[in-house]
Amino acid sequence: MLDALCILLHYAVQGCVQGLAFGTLPLLLRRNTAATDEHSSVFSLVGYPFTLKFLFAPVVDGIYSTRFGRRESWLVPTQLCSAAIFAHLASSLEPMLDETPPRVLLLTALVFMLTVSTAVTDIATDAWASSRMCDSRASVCQSVGLTIGFESSVTFFFFLKGRGLLELRTLLLGVSAVGFGSVGLVAFVRMCEAHPANVEDSEVAGLRVVLRRAWALCAGAPNVRRLLLFRLLVPVVSGFAPLLRARYQAQGFSPEMFAEYDLCFLPLSFLVMWIGGTIASSPYPLTFIRRARLATALIGVASLGHYRCCLAMGELAAHDPMLRITYFCLAKVSDVVGILLFVVGVAFTNRIASRNEAIAGTVITFLASCGNLGELLPETWVPLAAQAFGIELTAVLCLSAGLVVLWAFWEELHRLENIDDIGWKA
Repeated sequence: MLDALCILLHYAVQGCVQGLAFGTLPLLLRRNTAATDEHSSVFSLVGYPFTLKFLFAPVVDGIYSTRFGRRESWLVPTQLCSAAIFAHLASSLEPMLDETPPRVLLLTALVFMLTVSTAVTDIATDAWASSRMCDSRASVCQSVGLTIGFESSVTFFFFLKGRGLLELRTLLLGVSAVGFGSVGLVAFVRMCEAHPANVEDSEVAGLRVVLRRAWALCAGAPNVRRLLLFRLLVPVVSGFAPLLRARYQAQGFSPEMFAEYDLCFLPLSFLVMWIGGTIASSPYPLTFIRRARLATALIGVASLGHYRCCLAMGELAAHDPMLRITYFCLAKVSDVVGILLFVVGVAFTNRIASRNEAIAGTVITFLASCGNLGELLPETWVPLAAQAFGIELTAVLCLSAGLVVLWAFWEELHRLENIDDIGWKA
């Protein structure tokens, strides 16, 4: 029980970081009239530590204190670092956002340090959860924690901010307190354990061994390489979505307008996670993923058509009941598909990692990093492309590229579902 609570708290803090870095701060940045698409492109760099986690993963797997624990050796110091950075940002973040023009370089540097610390924590937390829970339960636990953190720093924040009940400084101080509390709980759990070493510590592997095994897995297992390539390329199908949300905000569709409805939807999202866990435990998770990615393309087409209607109406669009309802429904359907993709994808990753216990953190991180990089690359180049060619042409490019990737991997994914296939072995 305490293990699950520890994992939930750590993922909740990570969800807050992701919510701030990818949701709240980009939207607050664009409210500054001096902010441009170039500023958004620069700030998107804060997400790259999540895509480069594979560089840290062998170190996290291979260097640790056997006395304190393989995963705890990293969970405690990195979480302390994240909590301290949150406390510092509480007093410095709002002035940077309010300057004309906003101090994007300093803001990016500070949030970048936060995401580096969070990325390292994420590696250790993923491996810790994988070693203590079955793959489907671990993926659901991760999804619940990340959702609580993300929604707290985005939906709940904008809901209370719109009513003058919460400021950004208070949110950051609260997340800092949760971070310090989760560190104390990890230390308590460690002291309460009957045996000083974790179950996964029974197989000791130093940094050199971890690097050798990780290289053997990537170089000698063709299925791993194919899955890495798919996760890197397929997110382009919805790569224009973050910029489209920013353009919607400029049309008057602000987060505060829909925060109350988002909160009402939140209990349903936990049901969706449970459904995702059920799908993840089936023998055909990748079959579901390919169909869900196709659904995101269809949602993207519908969203683009809706945005064109909003542009035609101008400032009145945000006050039109039908356009508002359609916007909210499209956003929620997209969220449901995204939650299911995340839960099922994490469970399949954990299934692969459980067969390589000593390097579980590295395996999970390699696969997750490719997905993160695939999600983040469009956020960097799409604003620049939209500034040059327009968002509609850029969206068509993203959709076309994503559909080509799905077509190329459609049959291949069915074969990759067999975890006993010889292609998974180094």
